[in-house]
Amino acid sequence: MVLDWLIDLHKAEDKPWKMIILGFVYSTIAAGLAYLIFPREAGAVMLVLTIAAFMPLMLNLMKIEELKDETSRFLIKEHWPALRLFVFLFFGMILAYVTLFLTLPSNITNSLFGMQIDTITSRGVEMGAVLGLDNLGGILLNNFKVLFVGLLLALVFGAGAIFILDWNATILGVLIGGTLKHSFGIGFAQYLVHGIPEIFAYFVAGLAGGIISAAIARHKIGTPQFTKILKDSTGLIVLSIVILLIAALLEVFVSPLIG
Repeated sequence: MVLDWLIDLHKAEDKPWKMIILGFVYSTIAAGLAYLIFPREAGAVMLVLTIAAFMPLMLNLMKIEELKDETSRFLIKEHWPALRLFVFLFFGMILAYVTLFLTLPSNITNSLFGMQIDTITSRGVEMGAVLGLDNLGGILLNNFKVLFVGLLLALVFGAGAIFILDWNATILGVLIGGTLKHSFGIGFAQYLVHGIPEIFAYFVAGLAGGIISAAIARHKIGTPQFTKILKDSTGLIVLSIVILLIAALLEVFVSPLIG
């Protein structure tokens, strides 16, 4: 992969802003190829191509983070450089999708972002009546499903983090682009209140799953090294669940009051 030649992960952690450029370029290329090759399924193919492009980078990053877990005690401090790479890559993807949404004709944006528009529209309808504890269970169930899928993908393929990254980048890209073009049922500010902690929780869980996946490849299950890594990664998963719970509470009690 060209991306492997361009990026030295150890240096990238010192200059994470470069990931913005890569996120923008690769997401734009993936969108263009998806529409040219499979215009009717462009949205799904765009996600697949973006995940495929960043997969080797993410797998190498998971290996590095797994090595840190063998000796580290302060998980978030040790893994923050990796999480920061995710954040900058995320910004680059968002910038690409906003640019595409604002500059391309509506028939192309509908093909590329049809799933995201449907998700935002349906979520916006729900937001009108979401205030109250009665809706908390449904929101938590939906969020935990996303968390589980990302964690499972990270465990099996090492791709959980990049899948979560790309999907949420498309959602935010359409939200920002839609806010600039016309109004959706749910406002951008509404989404950010609960969306930021929600997305961060998915990042943490995806990172934990990738670390466990790398540990399974390097250590025998039941060895002291594997047990320590599993214990530390479980701590990250628990942290992501706590953050997701906070995000759900914000979505129920705070987001509907904005706008």
